Amino acid sequence: MLEWPAPPPASTSTCSSRPGCSPRNAKARHRYLRLADPQTAQLVEDLAATVGTRPAILAARAARAAGQLAAARTCYDYLAGVLGVSLFDALVDAELINTRNGLALTSSGRVWFADLAGAGALRPCGTRPLVRTCLDWTERRSHLGGSLGAALCHQLLERAWITRSAQHRGVTVTPTGAQALADRLNLDLQALREQPSAAAPTMCR
Repeated sequence: MLEWPAPPPASTSTCSSRPGCSPRNAKARHRYLRLADPQTAQLVEDLAATVGTRPAILAARAARAAGQLAAARTCYDYLAGVLGVSLFDALVDAELINTRNGLALTSSGRVWFADLAGAGALRPCGTRPLVRTCLDWTERRSHLGGSLGAALCHQLLERAWITRSAQHRGVTVTPTGAQALADRLNLDLQALREQPSAAAPTMCR
C-alpha cells in the first residue's frame, strides 16, 4: 500500500484511472493506494531497490516505523526485510532451495513445503513461478517470492508465528513463531521479535 498527502478538497484527481492501482482510501490528511497485483508490487520493490540516495527521516515516529518495516514486513503477499532474507538464506542453507544453477526447489524442499503448507502449495498457480528471488529494497539481498513465498507468508500468519501491524506493512515474530522457525530452520529470530528502534534505516516507505 502506498501513501501520500491528500489533495485539497477541490481536487478532482482520482486513482482509479492509474494503471496498476485500485481505488484509494482517504484517512485524515493522507490517501492510501492499494496495488492491484503482485506484478505491480514487484515493480515498486525493484524500483525502490535501485535508489542510490536515501532521504533522512525527520520524525521519530517515522523512524520507528522504518525500523519495523526493515526488520520484517510483507511485500504484497510474501515476506521481506531482515525476516524475509533470513528465511530465504535459511532455506538455502538447509538445502531446501538450490541456487547453484539458477533457482530450484529441491526434493527435500518439496517435502518441507508440503509439510508446512500442504501438497497443493506445490502445484503451479497460473503463470506465477513456484519460486523466484526478489531484491529486498532495505537489505539489498534476495528474499523469497513466487507462489511458495506467498504460501510461506500465509502459513506463518495462519499459525500466528507472525502478526501484522495495524499501522503499516510491518509484521512481528511471535515467541511461538521464533521457536517454531528455530526448530524447523535453525533460525534465531530473537532480535527480530524485539525490533529495536535503533535498527531503523535511513529511508521510510
